[in-house]
Amino acid sequence: MTMEYDVRAFRVWWDETNEIGRVDWAAGATCTLPEAKGVLTAVNALGRGKVPVLVDSRGAGTMDRPSRELFKSSDGSFACTAILAGSAVNRMVANFFLGLNQTAAPVRLFTSEAEAVSWLRTHP
Repeated sequence: MTMEYDVRAFRVWWDETNEIGRVDWAAGATCTLPEAKGVLTAVNALGRGKVPVLVDSRGAGTMDRPSRELFKSSDGSFACTAILAGSAVNRMVANFFLGLNQTAAPVRLFTSEAEAVSWLRTHP
């Protein structure tokens, strides 16, 4: 059985300049289990092993519990994760997620992309 996900929900790409993976969530995108699996598959498809990843969630919508659980338990793709949050609500949800969940790799919340990239580069 194949799980389909909304390919318009996110974009995964390799940032050659900063040597990090990037996950850009589309404005209002909802992350359900198929999208979460799609992100992990796409990061693995970068073919670089465990990599530091910047997740730009500034415009994203919601993330369901199964997705959070999958990201929390996944240890094969992300060496560390910087979550870039924008609005107060977005930051509140991200902080709530970080506060309740222990992850396999270091995760930190940022409002500045430059600070997030700097942190990722020091936590390979």
